[in-house]
Amino acid sequence: MKKFITLLAAFAAIFGVSAEINGDGYYRVHNFGSGRYIYVLDNHGSLNMQATSADLGALEVWMDLDRAISDPASVIYVKSTSNDGRFYDFQSQGTGVMSIINRSVRVRYWDDNTGKYYRIWGEDSGMVRYIGDGCEENESEKGYVSSVQPYSNNYVKWYFTPITSESSNYFGVKPTVNVDGKWYAPFYADFPFSPASEGMKAWYVSKLDGNMAVISEYKGVVPASFPVLIECSSNDVSKNKLNIGGTAGEKPQTWLRGVYFKNESLSHPNTTKYNPTSMRLFGITAEGKAGFITATDKYVPRNAAYLFVPEGSEKELFIITEEEYKLGVTGIDAENIKVRTNGRTIEVSGANDSPIEVYNLAGSEVYSGTDSSITLANAGVYIVRIHGKAYKVIAK
Repeated sequence: MKKFITLLAAFAAIFGVSAEINGDGYYRVHNFGSGRYIYVLDNHGSLNMQATSADLGALEVWMDLDRAISDPASVIYVKSTSNDGRFYDFQSQGTGVMSIINRSVRVRYWDDNTGKYYRIWGEDSGMVRYIGDGCEENESEKGYVSSVQPYSNNYVKWYFTPITSESSNYFGVKPTVNVDGKWYAPFYADFPFSPASEGMKAWYVSKLDGNMAVISEYKGVVPASFPVLIECSSNDVSKNKLNIGGTAGEKPQTWLRGVYFKNESLSHPNTTKYNPTSMRLFGITAEGKAGFITATDKYVPRNAAYLFVPEGSEKELFIITEEEYKLGVTGIDAENIKVRTNGRTIEVSGANDSPIEVYNLAGSEVYSGTDSSITLANAGVYIVRIHGKAYKVIAK
């Protein structure tokens, strides 16, 4: 029974609306009395129906829509499980009430002299517990979720607000890495999405080759629970909007993995320990390029994608697009000049003893001369300059 009420409380608390729930969909929830928004930061807890004791540490409530705008933990999928619209399954962060406890929760819409809102409660063996914001100090930025009985106060009232890219209650990506004029965010969420703003792309890692992580663009609706690297044109979340929902395509094979939780509280530890032998986190390489690097983090950040690598992999892997990779592998023909790679050797023909310069991606010159065969010390992407023209190649 505890497990039933636990998740019932933990996931029921996630809702509230300023209008009636308009069908199944994605919502944010904030409290009528406090104005704080619900976040799902764990997937376990407990609630005693006969007493007032509760462990609802899986949930936190925080002020400020701007904080929630870019946080996947504030996104909840509401699904009706009855024809009369009274029972619901609430899903977030890769789990939900039905999947864990095989029960729905009760939801009732109210329209009285205080406004329009919802109350949410669980029932078991004739016992009822309402879900509310347990911190009644409106000045506090952070509150906590609690079980309440009776229900006659403003802190058991909840607003449900649909998430749409056309409204102020949108979802915007907050980048974490800026390099070469581009912004990136390693991203993992349990909802499908597609870019709504210009200049955004979703990438997955389709191949590993030496110190290269080959990225391929996922076009269309990205599936739920599919880790990606989101490229943005700005650090402004209002210019990095996503369309939440939609029918997604198939999940291709990828070297990326994802994490939902990083809860370090003593009562609710739920973390993924960072392992430098098999994990790389997204960042900036020693050469100043975007890539996956060996980090010093203790845990993988929540709602983040990381790169899974075989033991013994390079400590840093820079990203290269599939198109760039294919170009470097197949070689380049331009005028009478041909540039090819064979392992870590660059082979040039048709240069007619013209000077050849080779640079790494950091801009450092690694070769200058007229040799037609140039063996490099390290694998990677290089720029070959001949007759004032530049050719990008990959040495493996």
